[in-house]
Amino acid sequence: VEVVPVVLEQPDGRRVLQLEWNPVHIVALRRFEHGGEVFAIKGEYDRSIDYYFQSLKISEELEDQRGISETLSLIGENLMEKGSFTESVDYFEESLKISSDIGARLEVMRNYERLAMAYAGQLMFDSASKYIYLHGVLKDSIMFNPDTVAAKIVKTGKTVEEQQIYNLRLALIFSGI
Repeated sequence: VEVVPVVLEQPDGRRVLQLEWNPVHIVALRRFEHGGEVFAIKGEYDRSIDYYFQSLKISEELEDQRGISETLSLIGENLMEKGSFTESVDYFEESLKISSDIGARLEVMRNYERLAMAYAGQLMFDSASKYIYLHGVLKDSIMFNPDTVAAKIVKTGKTVEEQQIYNLRLALIFSGI
């Protein structure tokens, strides 16, 4: 079977990813992913998980860390749907480690959310709130666009310390909303 080179580049020409993929593996990988989705929609979570494990095996053969991370998350989601919250945590944590290692911040954020739900499903609210907090912090850093902030400096006649106290009070008021 012929190996096909795949190169992904940014619009500025910087190379982001370069792989040599076997087209047979790619087709099989996509079929298993789609099969998993179909069975999940039908509520047949065990069959969905079986398909995702086959997809995981191919991602591992290709050494596709992002694919491994995403597939582990999909397995965890299906386990959660079955009510296997404890088992799902293992898959989310493994996915979180991989996504953190490769710098996939969006996948890290999603895993924080999934872990919060899995711990809440086990009534472990301290752990759930930890991941809710981490999710929120990361989401804010990913979604923040300084170009959309319209701010201007206004002289208030307050000292720096008075302004800081005032700002803190406003932050506390708005965080309660």
